[in-house]
Amino acid sequence: MNIALAGSSGEVGKKLLALIKADDDMHATILNRTHKDVVAEHTTQRIVNFNEISDWPNEAFDAVICCLGSTIKKAGSKEAFRKVDYDYVVQLAQWAERSKSKQYHVVSASGANASSMFNYNRVKGDMENTVSALDIPQICIYRPALLDSERVEKRTAERVMIALFRAINRFIPKQYRSVRVADVAQSIYEHIHKKEPGVTIVSSDQMHRP
Repeated sequence: MNIALAGSSGEVGKKLLALIKADDDMHATILNRTHKDVVAEHTTQRIVNFNEISDWPNEAFDAVICCLGSTIKKAGSKEAFRKVDYDYVVQLAQWAERSKSKQYHVVSASGANASSMFNYNRVKGDMENTVSALDIPQICIYRPALLDSERVEKRTAERVMIALFRAINRFIPKQYRSVRVADVAQSIYEHIHKKEPGVTIVSSDQMHRP
């Protein structure tokens, strides 16, 4: 399978890329803004400008995967956050549509809702609605709850939340538990191979692995 992957330097993207590298039947074209030392067997790195997606030439892939994502704190403003989490994600899906790619997979978030009072959830919901309406044979949207990862960058509040959820996970409903990034990546990998037509929403509790 020929895969295009955006967001390979993120926590989920890195885990997914490792699965692709280990699969002799898959090849990933990694879409990066800057050069990364990630080229290996079954991969090709391509330096792209996400501000110019509408100008990208058509190129059909078996699956286009979007693991792009930010936060308002990291992006610097609500507008900058929406540019990454809505504009880039939607435009990448539109590129997949006009290129006649067979699948589009995107990491959203639990609580995504276009009518939410919370900006983060509202942007994610807007993105899901727009992507779901596109003419792509298979669309998979993944809604993880809090991502459990050993992130290199320091986010004190996030680390505290992850530690808390690790302690209480078994006592709360599965859909609200934190989910390991490796489990999210594994879920994406499995759905690529399922080739299910239509729009599939994969909830957080469906991603948990033993």
